[in-house]
Amino acid sequence: MQKYKFYSVQYPDQVLAVIFNIDSVQESRYNASGDTEILQVSAMCFSQGRALKPHYHVPTERVTVGTQESWIVWQGRLGVTLYDLDQTVVGEFEIGAGDCMTLYQGGHAFTVQDHNTKIIEIKNGPYYGPEHDAKSIN
Repeated sequence: MQKYKFYSVQYPDQVLAVIFNIDSVQESRYNASGDTEILQVSAMCFSQGRALKPHYHVPTERVTVGTQESWIVWQGRLGVTLYDLDQTVVGEFEIGAGDCMTLYQGGHAFTVQDHNTKIIEIKNGPYYGPEHDAKSIN
């Protein structure tokens, strides 16, 4: 399983982001996020005939602080800049089709590299709008 973990320089035990490519998932389930993260991200690869038993999720109250998000690149490429907790640049890299990047802490920016790039963004909610949810990095 090829994956990349980015840690804070300021607080080396804190994970800022994880990237993996769906094509590299060979096990039945790969958990990209730790159990205590607000956003739980997993990838699954199964053989034909595998069945999931019928079930439902018990309503459970969860209290979270912060916003985490995950991008799945469906088509094209993104140039990504990742920022540490003190808003300094940790890294600049590219992600492409099949890549899933989950952002846990710090900041981020991206630039679209290809025409008609398509991504799926998933994050915890509710969403109250940009004036309540995001701050610019200068």
